[in-house]
Amino acid sequence: MVSVIFPAAGQGKRMQAGLNKVLLEIAEQPVLVRTLKRFSQVPAVGQLVVVVGAAEVSFVKRILQHIDGLKPWTVTAGGSERQYSIANGLKVVAPEADLILVHDAARPLVRLETIERVIAAAGKYGAAI
Repeated sequence: MVSVIFPAAGQGKRMQAGLNKVLLEIAEQPVLVRTLKRFSQVPAVGQLVVVVGAAEVSFVKRILQHIDGLKPWTVTAGGSERQYSIANGLKVVAPEADLILVHDAARPLVRLETIERVIAAAGKYGAAI
């Protein structure tokens, strides 16, 4: 089973958006939701781990509760830097995960073929990018 960690604790400062960029909408849907839906289409993926700022955890959980078609998900608080956010995500990865991916939650347009090829390569070689 593949678990995917989505570091999404950014504040969108460079974009001057005034909020986390993964919460901005594309065609009436938050970027984060679009990203999670994409990964939910991959059969090997069994868990989605969303890492957001501590103040956003309950808000993001409320959003995701109303989205159909998502694989099982967990939302946890990030850290002061991306590396700490990924570490926090690793703490809640399901014990049955054979492989862990990390994908930037602000990149919803990744192709399914790309995800599947990375999973295959990581399975074969032990790591992939």
